[in-house]
Amino acid sequence: MSISMTGRAIGAVTEIIRNNLLNLWQSSILPPPDVTIGRPETSPGAPPIQPPRLNLFLYELKLDPFLRNISLGPARPPPLWIVAKYLLTSFDSHGESDTAEALRYLGEGMRILASLNTIPIENGPLPELEENPELLRLTIEDVGVEQLSHIMQGPDQRYRSSAGFEVRPILIAPSGLPAYSLLVGIDYTKDP
Repeated sequence: MSISMTGRAIGAVTEIIRNNLLNLWQSSILPPPDVTIGRPETSPGAPPIQPPRLNLFLYELKLDPFLRNISLGPARPPPLWIVAKYLLTSFDSHGESDTAEALRYLGEGMRILASLNTIPIENGPLPELEENPELLRLTIEDVGVEQLSHIMQGPDQRYRSSAGFEVRPILIAPSGLPAYSLLVGIDYTKDP
């Protein structure tokens, strides 16, 4: 695949985390939850009783300071090496996030995420991640009350118990051709 597909890698990583949460939930004694992606808010107009839910929220993207100047080859500019920081929030069957039921789901989700030291990609690599030369690493991180309160500002402005984790390094490469000499007679603008 073309290196230009790496621009979609952040969405692909989020989808892989969601799929792994659902697939690895089978080992739990709790019924499987819905797994949503977005701000950790209750759904407006949701029925009073709904299935429990885990929510993934990407709250920060930053450059990986350890790979900032690492290039993919000679005479090529360094790509963007991204660290994605997420929050995992759980909701019980009534849409509340700080009940015993919700906290059971949060703990089970954290257990599954902790088992994903390296993120497996089901059914072979996704096109967006084929060019990523590094393994994707998932690390549980400490997110303090002050940072959570800052992130949770929104329409309902409620503090929700959540767990933080990060995934690194996600490759986003420039799609330009390298600066070194290319072979004469070959059209490099088309995939073979």
